[in-house]
Amino acid sequence: MAIKQVVLTGQSGKVRVEELELEPVPAKHVRVKIIHSGISPGTELLGLDRSRGLDGEFRMGYQAAGIVEEVGPGFTRNIKVGDRVACYGGPYVYHASHLNVPENLVALLPDSVDTREAAFCALASIALHGFRHSGCCLGEMVAVVGLGLLGNLAAQCAKAAGCRVIGCELMPRRIAAARDAGLEVVSSLEDLKSRVAELSNGHGADAVLLAVKNTDAFMLTEAYHMVRRLGKVVILGLSDAQLPRELMFSKEASVVVSRAAGWGRYSREYEFEGRDLPYEHARWTEGRNLEEAIRLMGIGALQITPLITDEMPYSECARAYENLVDHPQDHLAVVFRW
Repeated sequence: MAIKQVVLTGQSGKVRVEELELEPVPAKHVRVKIIHSGISPGTELLGLDRSRGLDGEFRMGYQAAGIVEEVGPGFTRNIKVGDRVACYGGPYVYHASHLNVPENLVALLPDSVDTREAAFCALASIALHGFRHSGCCLGEMVAVVGLGLLGNLAAQCAKAAGCRVIGCELMPRRIAAARDAGLEVVSSLEDLKSRVAELSNGHGADAVLLAVKNTDAFMLTEAYHMVRRLGKVVILGLSDAQLPRELMFSKEASVVVSRAAGWGRYSREYEFEGRDLPYEHARWTEGRNLEEAIRLMGIGALQITPLITDEMPYSECARAYENLVDHPQDHLAVVFRW
């Protein structure tokens, strides 16, 4: 069948819509008619930048939500034609009108979650997995630096787990969105350090989550100043920074780089072939984190609506990316309507 998809042409650096033929539904897959798909600003803008000047075309996006139209042979999940589902994980999920999605990469939507919210299921799952790396639980303190989409959702996950959460963000629009989502926010690293010291009686945060575009040496050093002895620093984005050896020695704090949304990500056996991992040995796989993120949305513990700044038809995809590049302070969560 002919479908529409959003692609980046490497040589020109332009984003556009093209038509292609979608293959028949493979075994252990479902065909989903997409209603909404969400842009992941960090990953997609990085891909856009790195692909400029390269030969070929590149699909954009990796999170969407829609209605199941067909179930492939051997599909084992309790999902049927007509059900609404969230979909996560490139290269199987991208901005398109229809998708063939493996069974481990779809989650059933409850009535309380609309497809606009579910279109950000990937970022919610990644944020949840990142928070899990902190090891924090009820009553512990989590400081989050950077309240873009990923940082905001990670902070909401920490709050849902009963942690004391303080976020830091410079952009007024993001600060307002975080407060609308019920988060405590300060607008400078100095204020964050002061607030952490105040609430922890000088001990420091149990974990610091870094959700900035690139964790440099300065940011890593600031995180070590904030974290308690034997605490954790979790890097949610990119980093090429050297670790501050003297601070590491004095704090004995761990540094963790969080990789996507859990066990199974990037594994062909898990994703394409649908081979699940044992529940008792891999409790939080990519698919189980996806299901939990949707459950948290359904009970209101993860709020997506306050973060959505733009909803536009897929035909305006070029403008959507231009807005995110040129005016990041005005655009946070951008969703395509199919």
